[in-house]
Amino acid sequence: MRNSELRKQRDNAKARDLKEFTGGNIYVDAKGNLVINTRDQQTLTIAPSVARSMIPTLMEFLPERELPFPEEFLLKLNTSIHFLGLSRRLQSLLYWENLRTVEELFHRSEEQLRRIPNFGNLAWIELLKALSDLCESFGLDYTTVVNTLKERSKKEK
Repeated sequence: MRNSELRKQRDNAKARDLKEFTGGNIYVDAKGNLVINTRDQQTLTIAPSVARSMIPTLMEFLPERELPFPEEFLLKLNTSIHFLGLSRRLQSLLYWENLRTVEELFHRSEEQLRRIPNFGNLAWIELLKALSDLCESFGLDYTTVVNTLKERSKKEK
């Protein structure tokens, strides 16, 4: 057997053991964390950076579900706001409000953002354009994305 086949068999065995241990209750939350609920009512949360390497192996054990957005878009949501191409001024305003990821921006309403000191019309227009462009690049509507993410976060709470 080749190394890749051995590695795949070993990974599949680990995933089967994990499924037995958890009772099959494994899912990915809105922030990209891998969440595992064990039989003894404990919850294990694995960060996206670690989970990303585990997900391909675990996908066959996860229940089939339809993703609300393309997988690439979901990965983009967990990226830093710096990748949106915003001005330094706007990045600084968002940084001081502890808004670090793209998804966090989608969860904030216009009223919440306008309460940020020095966040005016130009900042709102720039941010709205960047988020709309991101949605359009995946063929999605901005308002649909905002509403769907808000519904998902309510369900998780």
